[in-house]
Amino acid sequence: MGRVRTVRWGPRTIDLDLIFFGTLHLSDDVLTLPHPRWSERAFVVQPIYDLAPDLIIDGVALSETLARLDRSDLQRAG
Repeated sequence: MGRVRTVRWGPRTIDLDLIFFGTLHLSDDVLTLPHPRWSERAFVVQPIYDLAPDLIIDGVALSETLARLDRSDLQRAG
């Protein structure tokens, strides 16, 4: 995209957070998949659940993961 990064974690032209890539498990200096804290974040889990409520990730139903999280701060956009 031709961008030059001047500030770490600063404004970006595009920001894509890769949470999963199929069933791939990967960990290196650049990328860890699945994202190491995805299951601790309601703002990540809820939209995935909305799209695939029957999804099972690493043997755990997504509904179980979501049930453990505080969703009181979530608001639907639109």
